[in-house]
Amino acid sequence: MPCLSLVVGSVLPPEAVVCLQQHGFIAASPSVAPAPEPTTTLTLLTPVQSQICAALTQKPLNPSQTELLAIYWRSWRDGEPELPIEEAGRRLAAALSVDPARASDFVRGALRSFGRRLIHTLERPPLRVGRDRFGDGVADEIPLLALVSIVTGPTGEARHRLTNDGAVAVAVALGMTAAGQAAGGLQTGDPALDDPDAVVSIGMTRRAAALLLRVQRSLGLGLDATIKTLTAQAGAG
Repeated sequence: MPCLSLVVGSVLPPEAVVCLQQHGFIAASPSVAPAPEPTTTLTLLTPVQSQICAALTQKPLNPSQTELLAIYWRSWRDGEPELPIEEAGRRLAAALSVDPARASDFVRGALRSFGRRLIHTLERPPLRVGRDRFGDGVADEIPLLALVSIVTGPTGEARHRLTNDGAVAVAVALGMTAAGQAAGGLQTGDPALDDPDAVVSIGMTRRAAALLLRVQRSLGLGLDATIKTLTAQAGAG
């Protein structure tokens, strides 16, 4: 099902635009004067990105899953190689203040959960090609490979890194800010990272976006104000 990235809020600051352009989220374009009013941008994701985004948004992620995806996204953004499960667990434990001895198990459990989600949304799961014990070529469907690349480290440990499609889908599914924080993720205490007015992208179908824009026109408000009004009416504002 097609998925749109709905960008809500004011015009992005120049440094955020440069960051997003460098990582392929938006195309480079000539400089233009900032719009006087808040703007709305609708960007259609590719089919694979849309299917990954759907897997991550069809039901809520728990805090450890959200933070793990943010960890992998920041690692991808910073150009790091694949992270060992133990390193991802260490970062997760530091962020969530959980028992470090159990953090690697949280990572493994989250990755299994992502794989199960992807089974239901991917039209063509990626194949891992190899050979069986008889030397014959085999190809196994590994849905998780759409989200992360998986390599084996020097001691046989599994290491993971977001694919480019996975990084785009995570950014939309979590509403990642240019600073690398999920919109609904942990508060760091740093005003620059926790800025509530930072512009984010949220994934939704084109039908949902059309309905939201229709409500906006009915209310006569900016899109950001429309969403706040609707959530307040639902008792969640």
